[in-house]
Amino acid sequence: MDPTSEPADIESGVGDVTTPVRGRPTMVRGSMTTGRRGAGFTLAGRSAGRGTSCVIRGSRSAGRSIRGGRSVGIDIDLNAQGREDDEPIEVEAEITVNNSLDVDVNEDEEDEAFVAARDRGQMLKRVGSMLNAFGTYYGETFLNKSVRRKPSSTGYDWVMTTISNPNDCYDMFRMSRPLIEKLHDLLISSYGLKTTENMCSLEALCMFLWTIGAPQSVVQVKNRFQRSKETISRKFSEVLNCIFLLSKDIVKPRDPQFTTVHERLLGDRFHPHFNDCIGAIDGTHIRVVVPSSKLVQHVGRHGYPTQNVLAICDFDMRFTFIVAGWPGSAHDMRVFNNALTKYATIFPHPPPGKYYLVDSGYPNRSGYLAPYKGTKYHLPEYRAGPRPSGKKETFNYLHSSLRNVIERSFGVLKMKWRILLHLPSYPMAKQSKIIHACMALHNFIRDSSLADKEFDRCDEDEDYMPMPSSQPSTSQFGDEEGDMNAFRDNIANAIFANVN
Repeated sequence: MDPTSEPADIESGVGDVTTPVRGRPTMVRGSMTTGRRGAGFTLAGRSAGRGTSCVIRGSRSAGRSIRGGRSVGIDIDLNAQGREDDEPIEVEAEITVNNSLDVDVNEDEEDEAFVAARDRGQMLKRVGSMLNAFGTYYGETFLNKSVRRKPSSTGYDWVMTTISNPNDCYDMFRMSRPLIEKLHDLLISSYGLKTTENMCSLEALCMFLWTIGAPQSVVQVKNRFQRSKETISRKFSEVLNCIFLLSKDIVKPRDPQFTTVHERLLGDRFHPHFNDCIGAIDGTHIRVVVPSSKLVQHVGRHGYPTQNVLAICDFDMRFTFIVAGWPGSAHDMRVFNNALTKYATIFPHPPPGKYYLVDSGYPNRSGYLAPYKGTKYHLPEYRAGPRPSGKKETFNYLHSSLRNVIERSFGVLKMKWRILLHLPSYPMAKQSKIIHACMALHNFIRDSSLADKEFDRCDEDEDYMPMPSSQPSTSQFGDEEGDMNAFRDNIANAIFANVN
């Protein structure tokens, strides 16, 4: 039936509506007789698909529009007041197909297409919401930044003012100006330190030295240098990586073959008994902040979380080997044995006939001379009591007097770079890098042969201890070698004979 043809008749209260053409209205007119007061009239017909719009018009009809469904039902409430039963009512319906489906589409295909379209719409709505939220976050975080600061006095101005005063330079940066400039030139030429658009390399280096020397928090550095926390963190890491690379080249023996005897060993107290000694080995504990899951294994005898750092030094108070990263609960011997195998290619092994001095926490074996166990050993014990007596005490006293070079080196290291007294909550790998970097700076200062207050005081007084001696390691019995025990007895006998 053409949608513009004459309207269809409605009989018995129901009119069959011819399927309309999509996008064009079909008019249906008819009349009915109400059977009772307030009766309802339903005009039902099939539509071409979802989206059909039906509008009922009439003087006594309640106009209503219904969209969707395979069939369109239109209820018309008739107000029969004032009318007799069986009075005919004229009804007019206009049906317009608004959907985009063809009129001959199968009903099941219509449902599937509708569900797919609905799902796509819902998915696009969810994705749109997520993209909108992400865009808002990205904009607020990365695009909507505050205006760059324009302080009256910049960090660079403060650095230049400070290094121009020798006392202020040493107090703030823990190094003299000539040393800072020498270090700055070395890091630029060999280790990748660079000036950037927003910060020059000298300011970055001094900011790093100021941070690890006092130490200073990020908030304090932010206030002093008038930089953002992001810039401070990034520049700290850049300088740290450069000095960490320096540590690989500077923390090693000057003479890998140990062909010379150090002048300290040529004194009357030690010559010729310790002429073949090449340094001392010990561990030190650096207090750290670790995740709660790592807390138990990092808490050792000190009662707080630490890293157990193994170090070797020579009699110039230079570090020649370091291993950082072990938890504080690990014993010195465990760290030492692991270093011998894991770092065998770079460990400064003693040549045949040479040896390091170790404390009672290590066994007496070839290349590593330990004191007599069960006998007074540490210097504070001798200074607080009577002079040593007997062969073993006399040997232990001289052994301890020489081996304390490692204790004094640790003391200078921690008093100069006070960040090592309690490392902040950096990632654990970064904490280890900071330890390496501080030891590299320690060696750099010592190698420069320039004046330094801490080192000069140690050179003037060989008994001077920058910090109290650390708690001695727990003794480890076993693994002692008979030949090394006999070697120790020979030295002890010769020393005791000279004393008497």
